[in-house]
Amino acid sequence: MSDVMRRLAEARPDHLDPETPVDPAVREAELTRAMAAPRRSRARRRLRVRPMWGLGLVSAATAAAVAFPVIAGPGGTEPGGADPVRRPGAGTTQTVVNARTVLLAAADGARRQPERSGRYWHTRTRYGVLEQVGPAGNRYAVLHQYQHDVWTPRAVDDEGWFRAEDLGAKPATPADEAAWRKDGRPTSWSTAPVPKGGGRDTAASLARDLEMHPKDSAFAHATGRPSDAPDDLNITQRELDRTPADPARLRALLLSHPLGEADDGDNTDAELFETAAGILMSRPLSPDKRAAFYRMLADIKGVTAVDGVKDATGRPGTALKMRQTGREGAYEIHFVVDRTTGAGLAKEIRYLEPKAGKSWLKPGTRWYYEAVTSQWVDTLPEMPRPPRG
Repeated sequence: MSDVMRRLAEARPDHLDPETPVDPAVREAELTRAMAAPRRSRARRRLRVRPMWGLGLVSAATAAAVAFPVIAGPGGTEPGGADPVRRPGAGTTQTVVNARTVLLAAADGARRQPERSGRYWHTRTRYGVLEQVGPAGNRYAVLHQYQHDVWTPRAVDDEGWFRAEDLGAKPATPADEAAWRKDGRPTSWSTAPVPKGGGRDTAASLARDLEMHPKDSAFAHATGRPSDAPDDLNITQRELDRTPADPARLRALLLSHPLGEADDGDNTDAELFETAAGILMSRPLSPDKRAAFYRMLADIKGVTAVDGVKDATGRPGTALKMRQTGREGAYEIHFVVDRTTGAGLAKEIRYLEPKAGKSWLKPGTRWYYEAVTSQWVDTLPEMPRPPRG
């Protein structure tokens, strides 16, 4: 068994075994936690990067899964997407616009969408993160991408599925590719820091946790509707379903829970912004309730907007931004939306003033992204085969 497979096997609770009967809500909650561990330690009000709104097993080379036919992913792009490290203004026509105007337009667009339903709520999330690799004196960035698919059944007695697929890593830019060639064109890397003065031999001796062409596969299985199961957003689907489509009531619902990773009870506008955006990207909502969430966001202070952007998979949209400062420098959280339909497309994190562990990034670089598509479907994909031992 590979290191990737072993990490996932150890992280998965015993009751996630497909042959073990278990309460549906518990199964879904534990599945979310299993796929989100381990997490890097962070201080209070830390930068949040974990699914949904984060990385989970990023630096542990998240496990690949069985390939079987599903609906097309975000934009249908291959790993790498559209210019994953594009900086603001680089080859694009972007316009600063009023964030409140954008959010109210998105609310109107969402309200006009038809009510849809189905047997399963299918969410596909494409993740990407830049990692620095290579020997001292020839460090370079690779873009590591992976994908999660979740089919959540509407009925409690239906079976749903979760799938994780490692899409591998590759040099992020032409300059990184040149450094990679100088490094001997390796197809696997360690994301651990290289000791000062350590050359290629030192880098090669470190445990490899990232691959260009991952071969391992894994999958996890879940059943039941997670109406009572909290996830990383800390809001259950039942709570969302029962709360009226009113901005004030939705705001009160979110503020009644600890938001963000610190769980310190000190909910900031940034944490409210992130949580609402995560819900808009990943949860099934009626048109009226989706519109109400956008109207709620329109009253949050500190949000700015830029029109004419593209997410990492090439989809056009408008970026709603909030600036934050952490121990690794100032950064912006971008929530990319389609203002004509109210669809939440992507989250991005861009470092504006990188320092410490992110000092190698160029200011404005898209360091991390999540690109999401979601819709109701009536069928599940075929049962995947078990992982190789």
